Amino acid sequence: ASSGSSSSSSLAPLSFPLAALPLAPFAALSNLLFPSSEDYDDSRASALASKLYSGCVAGAVSRTVTAPIDRTKMLMQVSSAKSPVRVRDAVQAILSEGGVSAFFRGNSVNVL
Repeated sequence: ASSGSSSSSSLAPLSFPLAALPLAPFAALSNLLFPSSEDYDDSRASALASKLYSGCVAGAVSRTVTAPIDRTKMLMQVSSAKSPVRVRDAVQAILSEGGVSAFFRGNSVNVL
């Protein structure tokens, strides 16, 4: 009987509900994005805006830098299996199609 009471004590409810665990990250994010008036700190808000802006710029730059590689890859992927396209042939086809700007066709959609 004592072993049953020890196993039930190990399964005793915690002091906080387990259902609240997924809400903890949401609450922390909510406090960061929408601080109450007494907790409001201009430096924290500007740091968040600066990080968001930096992330957007970094993403746009990285997608633009890799756009020629993606365009070449796409051309090679859509070529037929009977006549595979080499990288050099794909680059020449893109250049003859529209010059250097052809490598960046569709980049605005990728950046968004």
